[in-house]
Amino acid sequence: MACNFLKVDPHGPKWANTSRFLSGTGIPVSRLRCLSSYRMSSSYVHNWIKNLFTSNIKELILKVVESDSSFCNLPEQLFVAEGLNILNLRGFKFGLPPDHEKLRLSCCRGLASLQIAASLQKLKTVWLRCLPELQIVDIAAANLENLYIESQLWNLQVIKITCCKSLKTLYIVDVDVTDGWLEDLHVNHPNLECLSLLGCLKLQTIKISSDRLKYLAL
Repeated sequence: MACNFLKVDPHGPKWANTSRFLSGTGIPVSRLRCLSSYRMSSSYVHNWIKNLFTSNIKELILKVVESDSSFCNLPEQLFVAEGLNILNLRGFKFGLPPDHEKLRLSCCRGLASLQIAASLQKLKTVWLRCLPELQIVDIAAANLENLYIESQLWNLQVIKITCCKSLKTLYIVDVDVTDGWLEDLHVNHPNLECLSLLGCLKLQTIKISSDRLKYLAL
């Protein structure tokens, strides 16, 4: 007997120890869905997620209406699990673990703005693509070296890159950056070596003066 998709009641006994339930039935489950309309505590969800990954779940859909105010970050296991291919979350505060070096967000809905703070000192590479609702990106990671942003249908309106003195590679597609934005970019990021601005239709006059820039694509 095979069960490809399992829906779990978050307030029933199966939710409390889902990993034990799955192993006890002997039924292979690759997709797990939980929808809750009740308030949930952070410790409750943390413990459940930690137990879950012994069950080799490939797809996890976890949506809650409200989580408590102490819920700052989801467990790191959720983002580094080798077998998890699809993660669908709603109703949680999201924070990146401070020791991560790479962040890649692709084909995500519901994300209107993204702020990457200076506290992420080990972050080296950020890749953003196919985020149809993203309008504002604000990045202040001091040690960031590589930034790739592909807007979708020019929906991204604002890109702020500050304090990124280590930035060497910048790749932007279909974003309405201006001549003034480009001028400020070179003044504030003197170590930039590779710059690609594709589909940036508002650029009129491009003035670049840099002895470090090795590659330019327009």
